[in-house]
Amino acid sequence: MPSTLTTGASGSLGSGTFGSSGYTFTETYSVTPDSPTALFLNIHLDYPDFGVFHGEASLTGLYSGTSTITYSVTSSGAATLAKIQVTINGTTLTFQ
Repeated sequence: MPSTLTTGASGSLGSGTFGSSGYTFTETYSVTPDSPTALFLNIHLDYPDFGVFHGEASLTGLYSGTSTITYSVTSSGAATLAKIQVTINGTTLTFQ
């Protein structure tokens, strides 16, 4: 993430695999306007098709989804949690 946030900026924060089954994920950020003296920093995580693997048995497609954590950042650098949005299998939950 850059040391200075600019409205309209976006980019990759990371990607990788986790778990013994090698699930992949990607994490990105974007910066959008909030007010004349603040902006939103959005951190987005995409996690496709988690499943369960145990020995020779497997069950895929249990859930997939995204999450976005949004912070409001003032021009002085103070950050406040503004919103958490989670989408799992097409259903979205928003916490504000």
